[in-house]
Amino acid sequence: MTDRTNILTAGPRRLRYWAIGDDAEATGRLPRHYDLSLLDDPLAGTALKFYMLLTEMSDLLMEERLTPEQVFWSRYYWFLLFTRLRQASAGHDAGLEQQAIRILAHPPPGCIPDWSVLEGGESAVEQDVAAILRSEAQGSDQ
Repeated sequence: MTDRTNILTAGPRRLRYWAIGDDAEATGRLPRHYDLSLLDDPLAGTALKFYMLLTEMSDLLMEERLTPEQVFWSRYYWFLLFTRLRQASAGHDAGLEQQAIRILAHPPPGCIPDWSVLEGGESAVEQDVAAILRSEAQGSDQ
């Protein structure tokens, strides 16, 4: 994760995955426990879409040939990014924090996380949140 390896930074063709939430078929594949209204969050919705893609529709990423570790760290990155952005607009949410911890505590079968990348990944999220919030603030100033 220290090299910022997640599904968004690997190339521009990833943008096709932004359609989750706009596509009725894709949305219909999601478990009902998701609050789909969060996909419309202007600040955090995109991060949630990527997390949901990695979690619920990973078959769409087969051609990317991601390792279990890349999927694991990407899922954590996108969920933590969603959590931080959501909290920036809606306030602290202990449930989101607990879910992020559960992601770390339960890697999928066949995944052997390199825990030495955790700090760098979390730092990347904090940098990305700061950049997104700066950009939002500049956009609202105009």
